[in-house]
Order: sequence, then C-alpha cells, then structure tokens
Amino acid sequence: MVSPLIPFCCISDSAPAPSAPSPAGYPGAWKAGSHQILVVDDDETVLTVASIILTRAGMSVSTARDGEAGWDATVRQTFDLIVTDNDMPKLRGVDLIRRLRSTDYRAPIVLISGGLLPDDRLLLPLLGHGAILPKPFDGKALVEVVQRLLVAPSACLEARERVG
Repeated sequence: MVSPLIPFCCISDSAPAPSAPSPAGYPGAWKAGSHQILVVDDDETVLTVASIILTRAGMSVSTARDGEAGWDATVRQTFDLIVTDNDMPKLRGVDLIRRLRSTDYRAPIVLISGGLLPDDRLLLPLLGHGAILPKPFDGKALVEVVQRLLVAPSACLEARERVG
C-alpha cells in the first residue's frame, strides 16, 4: 500500500539533471570520482548494488554497515551526499540523520526505507535538502535522486513513501 504524498524539501521534477550518458546507461554521469557518496545499510546486497550503480554513474562511493559506522565515516571524511537505510542495528537512519543535523552537517541525505514508523515521520524536516526513496528501488531512480540533489540544492518535491 502506498501512502499519500509526503512533502519534504529536496528535488524538483523541473530541476535539470545532468544529461551526459554514463557507461552504465544511466543519464548524467560525471567525471569519475567527482562526488563522494556514503551508502549506509546493514544489507550487504543493498550496499553492493548501490555502490556499483553509483560508481558506474561516475561517483566515488564509500560504505558503512550500520548507523554507527556511518557516523564514524562522516567524522573521518566529508561526503557530498549520504544514502542511508532507516532500519539498521546500532543506530537507525533517522537517528543518524538527527545526529548529523545536530552538528550542522548540511550535505543532502537520501533515506531509503521500506516504511517509516509514525514517530519517524515527525523527523522528516531533519532531512532538509534530502529525499526519501522507498524500498525496493531501481538503479535509475537512485541515480536520478542523487544527481538531482547534487545539482538542485534549493528545489522541492513531493514523493511517495511506501508503508508496510
């Protein structure tokens, strides 16, 4: 079941996405390694697939297997964008976002989730310039959301969030 549209600041359908095709066939690849992306998920398959997809789209990708490891990675390195799962051990995605935003960390964040709890929705304003991408997602959707967040910092979009 799909919930009603949930507004949040992030991207716009009218925001221009880069148009140069990547070797993987995804639109808008950049010069290899030009953007540093952190992917945080406790599912090894999601980490691997997201890393391959974003790397083929010209991004440099680091991974972390839980929220605490994601936090540690942001302490050691600056990222242009973070993609994080919500339901993880040690530190949930919304709690990682809360911690990052409390330190004035302003990079865009994509929250990937199979469903948010009612209390989690209260934290959506913490995303700021960010997006929610429901699981399961396809590679082109991931690349499009990431690219638009990186090139359209002040636009806004409503997106669907899949619930249980």
